Amino acid sequence: MKHEWVLDVLIDLHNYASRNSLTALEGKLLETIDVARHEACGGTPSYRGDASADGDGSCIGAIHRRLAAGEHA
Repeated sequence: MKHEWVLDVLIDLHNYASRNSLTALEGKLLETIDVARHEACGGTPSYRGDASADGDGSCIGAIHRRLAAGEHA
């Protein structure tokens, strides 16, 4: 996936916000990740930061696993 690095950066920022109790930023980053995922992977953004939207399961699954694990890119 050609845009994977952008998603990695957004996930890192989200995880930083989460670890540092920056809740408003964390929420906005979840929305941003969802929009970025939609554009990079296809599907419909859910605006909830979850895997409820349609699209390429492999791309979506990898993104949500990294979010859930709090991994760094």
